Amino acid sequence: MRLRVDIQGEEKLDYSIGAISDSIGDWREVWPEVELVFYRATLGQFRTEGQRGGDRWKPLSNAYRKWKEVKYPGQPILVLTGRLRRSLTATGSEESIRVREPESLTLGTSTPYARYHQRGTRKMAARPPLVLLKNDYGKIVSRMFRYAERVGRAAGFKTESRGTFTPGAE
Repeated sequence: MRLRVDIQGEEKLDYSIGAISDSIGDWREVWPEVELVFYRATLGQFRTEGQRGGDRWKPLSNAYRKWKEVKYPGQPILVLTGRLRRSLTATGSEESIRVREPESLTLGTSTPYARYHQRGTRKMAARPPLVLLKNDYGKIVSRMFRYAERVGRAAGFKTESRGTFTPGAE
């Protein structure tokens, strides 16, 4: 099995998680653990206005900031009504994308303007709400390894825990 993470069509991680995992036909039991990593990372991006992912989001233009202060006082960058944030966090909304399949998990948002914030436009700076760090990938893969070990033990195999996983280290 390969673990592949794509963000807006850009491959961010593609890693084989080993021979024992190839025999697992249904990963749905571990998907909620993987979702938590995703949701915590995304919520962290909103709470820190992008700093969690390495680059604090660029400030709003003066004109837009003034308009927002009048119409939506107290709302942070990338939050007007909370629609995008809800769709990308565990709170969830009708625009949240969460598809749990036996061999794949798809998470995201159908909020139409999300892509413009993720990548930016000619007139608007990128303020990506979704940034997964190397540590996040490690958490995802570690959870999948632990699940594969549990399945192996339940099938009668003797397994040896690898502990945590760091991408790029074998």
